[in-house]
This record gives sequence, structure tokens and C-alpha cells, in this order.
Amino acid sequence: MKKLICLGLIVLLCKSCKAQIVPVEEVVNYFDNVEEGETTYIKDVNNVLDNYVGTWKGTLDNKEYTFVITEKTVIFDEEYNILQDKLLMRHKIIDVITNVVIEDTLLVLDDDVHLEGFLFETNNVGDLSYTFSYYGDTEGYCGRIGDVAIALFNSNTQMKSYLKPSRVSRMIDPEIDCPNGILEQIIPELLVLTKQ
Repeated sequence: MKKLICLGLIVLLCKSCKAQIVPVEEVVNYFDNVEEGETTYIKDVNNVLDNYVGTWKGTLDNKEYTFVITEKTVIFDEEYNILQDKLLMRHKIIDVITNVVIEDTLLVLDDDVHLEGFLFETNNVGDLSYTFSYYGDTEGYCGRIGDVAIALFNSNTQMKSYLKPSRVSRMIDPEIDCPNGILEQIIPELLVLTKQ
């Protein structure tokens, strides 16, 4: 009986609230239409994120790149009560000649991940890509910052990664906040990876 009462209350509450589900691949068209107090879920209703999830590897300029992509549901905006299914990407970069690890974020917690997905976009030739915000570690704002877009091809077995670097944040003073100077990007501007 308690289960029936609880179920009835949930149904009643859900009917009284404005709820909207927006597919993740359409979110770029959604933000101008948000109404205050509207509950929204930017949801992977068509399972498009599944194609990206997994381990991807590629080599360029004597460096091996490993990208590990996972999916997570997060609170996108507490003010508007928006949930979002998104991708998180971790990476490991190794110099294949010296076997030195250049950077390894594979064990970074979800809240500290350096590459956090936010939306799908279609380029000028109609290809769909997924874009991540890229922030390096504590020195990341000293040059390692930008967006990384990924696009699948070859029956979703390969992926192109594009870095769109940003200038150093205007909120920092490079002379004070970047004692080691402006850092070079370690994610290449173009990289081809294969799903493992």
C-alpha cells in the first residue's frame, strides 16, 4: 500500500512540474528557450554518446596518446534545475622514444577532469562533432586551455580530435600567476585515434 501511495504522489508531482527532455545532439538549439523553474534533462535519448565511450589510441610526432572517454549524468545548471548526460575524457601522453610520461590524467576524479564535454555541433560540411572544454592542471590557465572537438569516422572505429586553443585567461596576470611562463599545448591540433 505504501508503494502505491508513493507512486501516486510521484505521478501527481510530475504532472504539476514542467519537465522537458532535450536530446544531447540538439542542445545547441535549446539554450535560448530556457524558462526559469523549468525542469530539463539534456538526455542521450538516441544513445549517440555510446559511440564515443571507450579507450582510443593514436600516435603523432613520437608521442602516444591514449584518450579514455566515459559518460556521466551531471547537474548542468542548478539555477534552472537542468541535468545533462555528457562525456568526460581523460588522457595519457607518452614519449615513445624515451618512454617518459608527459601527462597522465587517467586516475583523475570526475570533478577534476581536464576535458569535460558540453555539446554537439555540426560543421560546415554537415559532420557532427562533440566538443569538450579543456583546462589543464593548476598551470592550465597558463597556456593549456581551449576546446577539443572529436568526430567519429570509419564506422565509428576511428576518431579525429581537433584542438581549438584559447588565449590565456584574462582573469590572470601571466607575470604573477604563471611563474614558469606560458606553457605549450600538449594536446595536438589534429590527431587521429583508433578505438581499442
